[in-house]
Amino acid sequence: PVMTLAAETVLFNTTLRPHRSANLYTLRWLLILMALAFAITGFGFSLAGAWPVSGFLGLEIVLLVGALLLNERAGRAVETISLTADALTVHCIDARGRERRFTFPPQWLQIVATPVPHGLLHEGGGLERLEVRSHGRSVAIGSFLPPADRQALCADLRTALARFQLNQGLN
Repeated sequence: PVMTLAAETVLFNTTLRPHRSANLYTLRWLLILMALAFAITGFGFSLAGAWPVSGFLGLEIVLLVGALLLNERAGRAVETISLTADALTVHCIDARGRERRFTFPPQWLQIVATPVPHGLLHEGGGLERLEVRSHGRSVAIGSFLPPADRQALCADLRTALARFQLNQGLN
């Protein structure tokens, strides 16, 4: 029996988001506690006659808020990867909300994985970079993921692509 694959059949689909260990509620409480601790410390320094320290503590809170806001905004990035019989589509939304869509024919698709150099940064191994390529075009995927998660994504994507190519060979 010859198997045919409908063009609409989704062979692989995933949505990638940067990991964030704290939600906005937790960050708000962290900032409140830090501001309270800095206010008490600043008050103590002011009583001791070192009032300029209070200004620097206030500046530290402002910088901490700015860093946390930038981190929260970076967490808005999303990548959706979908493989069908017609195309591999990578839909990217960056932290600023800009959208980009890349489409590759699955018949000629290459998944290029660059391993983390041995002994560098991550003991568990993984991938430093993961790209999909076809006909001279390429796009990096999962750049915000930890190396081990990029490696798992690579394995899953290669498995789905191999199933597709095996099915194409049966036709």
